[in-house]
Amino acid sequence: MAVLQALHINKSYGITPILTNLSLQVHDEDKIGIVGPNGAGKSTFLKILAGRELQDQGDIIVTRDKQLCYLAQDSGLDSERTVWDEMLSVFASLHSIEQEIRRLEIHMGVASSPQETLEAIMEQYSILQERFEREGGYKFAADIRNVLAGLGFGSMNYKEHLVKRCSGGQKTRLALAKILLSNPDLILLDEPTNYLDIDALSWLEQFIKDFEGAVLVVSHDRYFLDTFVTAIYEIDQHVGTRYEGNYSFYLSTKEQRLIEHEKRYVQQQQEIAKAEDFIQRNIVRATTSSRAQSRRKQLEKIERIEAPKQQSKTFFTFQTKKRTGNLVLDLQCLEMQFEENGQQRKLFQNLSLQVERGDRIGIIGPNGIGKSTLLKIIAGRLTPVAGNVQYGSNLLIGYYDQEQADLTLTNTIFDEVHNDFPNMTKTEIRSALAQFLFTGDEVEKKIVSLSGGEKARVTLTKLMLAQDNLLLLDEPTNHLDIQAKEALESALTAYDGTMLFISHDRYFLNTIANKIVHFSQDQLTVYLGNYDYYLEKIQEKDLVIQREDSVAEQKETHEEMKRRRNTEKQLTKQYEKVEADIQQTEEEIANLENELCNPEIFDDHEKVTILNQKLTEKQQQLNQLLEKWELLANELQ
Repeated sequence: MAVLQALHINKSYGITPILTNLSLQVHDEDKIGIVGPNGAGKSTFLKILAGRELQDQGDIIVTRDKQLCYLAQDSGLDSERTVWDEMLSVFASLHSIEQEIRRLEIHMGVASSPQETLEAIMEQYSILQERFEREGGYKFAADIRNVLAGLGFGSMNYKEHLVKRCSGGQKTRLALAKILLSNPDLILLDEPTNYLDIDALSWLEQFIKDFEGAVLVVSHDRYFLDTFVTAIYEIDQHVGTRYEGNYSFYLSTKEQRLIEHEKRYVQQQQEIAKAEDFIQRNIVRATTSSRAQSRRKQLEKIERIEAPKQQSKTFFTFQTKKRTGNLVLDLQCLEMQFEENGQQRKLFQNLSLQVERGDRIGIIGPNGIGKSTLLKIIAGRLTPVAGNVQYGSNLLIGYYDQEQADLTLTNTIFDEVHNDFPNMTKTEIRSALAQFLFTGDEVEKKIVSLSGGEKARVTLTKLMLAQDNLLLLDEPTNHLDIQAKEALESALTAYDGTMLFISHDRYFLNTIANKIVHFSQDQLTVYLGNYDYYLEKIQEKDLVIQREDSVAEQKETHEEMKRRRNTEKQLTKQYEKVEADIQQTEEEIANLENELCNPEIFDDHEKVTILNQKLTEKQQQLNQLLEKWELLANELQ
């Protein structure tokens, strides 16, 4: 069943067409990835689907009673509430039901309520209880904890932490958390992976896989798209094309379609050329003129195959001026702390690492652990509170800041490059910028007016021209579309220098890294391979831990069995002894009763008193033995 239909959508900004005749059907449980170059109109299309922007032409049809939730790119929560209360607001109706249930419980406890009133209250109570359970009332608190932990808030005291005190990235993740908790029929996500670390990405992928509704997601994360999508919708050059399957299948299918399209185009062009030649040679001859005119009419009716579109592609290389020594960096016992709420908070300590020439080290770890800080220390932009960095010989360091803070906002693109490389000619600078698709008057754009992807390309231009032999890259693929990422990967693969880079792009990590360093608070763990190798080693480690746990559990079970058998033996001995004591006590009681019935003793008042006293003691003793016997019998069972 279709949740949403987009029919013949057109959108322009002024005279510039953005979307032309786009149509898309989204069915229950569809997981669709929307891809395309930066500026192709992906976010605009998502806004139109979400009702946040109007199309010029076409229709959006949402099936009745279907709920949609939309997360815009880089959007975040703005709230005075605590994180917990903000998440609870998703379940406001359930919270109201719970309060009403508590109120009814109080009424039912009032003894003075008339019978008819009590029956009505109990009926209402039963209805609310059933609804509360059906709508997940007994598990929504657990759901909130699960989602917050999955998105990286596990260590936060979220019942006291205010939303307004969260960072921009945290607010975006909280907005995503609210959408996931809302459990709508269709989730629309625009670049949801920008502020997620790898653990959170893996969790989100599994959540979307298990989600029973439909998901439409704009993303440049190829690994992410390969994991869960059932279809790819490509928007390129204003038009949309749907491909069934994941991202890898889309790539191979698209390539095959392009090859077939080019073949058909070439074949048709040859046929047209042949027909035009025949017409030209025969149109003036009286004997063949009618045939030539007939051929011309046929040619006019042919539906022309559109020429394959040549896309502009980014292409560049990174080169080095000098060759470094074998040892490039030696990080020795680095420690860093910062001030938080007037107190010093330790970020990391005792971090050591050696980097050799040719290393391509991908640094991974949770958000906020200090990865960017470590890179800034190596770049000389921050000073550690303890430890030091030893630099190798002939070292030229190039640093890529994920925030693009090194760019001067008032500069034009051309001036930004020219100021750093004043000895280059205008032609050389324009040529360099053209490699990053800045051509013509575009080089006169102000930095402040550029998108995130355009700023990234300016920074990469400067990095390419510097020819440094050590590159420190902090999230270099952020804001880049897939084509630009592929160009960057090609350039870095051919680069003969050394690299340390932070990335949550697992496809990029697989392509570039020859070592993975996992960052924890007091340790850098090195894995001698790419991201898949790292995953393999982590899984092996988990398997070893499981086996050790299993052996320990078996050992513990064996020890428990021994203890239980020993306990059973002791209990059995006690049980048998108590049974014997009971039998003996019963015999003694019977003897005392017989004596009391003896006429000779019955007339002796003093003896009767003594015997009655003994009988009472024995009966008390028997009662105690019977209680003990019952306890032992239960324990043995």
